[in-house]
Amino acid sequence: MNKMTLIGIAVLVISNSLFGYTQEEIASALKRQAQNANIDEKILYTIAKIESGFRPHIISFVSDTKEIKVGGANMSVSPYGEKWIIVLNGKMQNLIKIAKMLIKDGFLIDVGIMQINSQNFKADEIEKMFELDYNIEKAASILKLCENKYDNTNYIIECYNKGYRKKATFDYFNRFKRSFLKDFAGVRL
Repeated sequence: MNKMTLIGIAVLVISNSLFGYTQEEIASALKRQAQNANIDEKILYTIAKIESGFRPHIISFVSDTKEIKVGGANMSVSPYGEKWIIVLNGKMQNLIKIAKMLIKDGFLIDVGIMQINSQNFKADEIEKMFELDYNIEKAASILKLCENKYDNTNYIIECYNKGYRKKATFDYFNRFKRSFLKDFAGVRL
């Protein structure tokens, strides 16, 4: 991984001791899983940066209300159209319990560094979804499924974020493109 990538991860990873992984471990896992899946590591890096800011111990989900009461994790709430995006971070064991509770209550949640949606894993995989290599490997496999369905980069990247449903806009791809160009092409936006 190039020096700029490592610097980017160092800047974006918040409190390594809290999350249990160093920026080197995260960078190495991204590189390893990119090589295993034959995906450009810059693509995985960019998606990880957008999805979680390189945070392995994070859950996010959409809610009709911002009045969610969840103990054992730090919570932030942001508007999302008529709904709310809830982001939880904290200790892995607490997040595992919270993830199980949210899924049981019918929420679709996104977990870990590359924000794997609960539609893409089984209940018995929840604990593994917070493990660095497992999560990134799962993300790479989802990206490969999208690559097998589409031959256009715009659609592949949108598919990673939105699944196979028809794409009306390419907002996620445009966000990806801006981030990728800024980090890897020296473009100042």
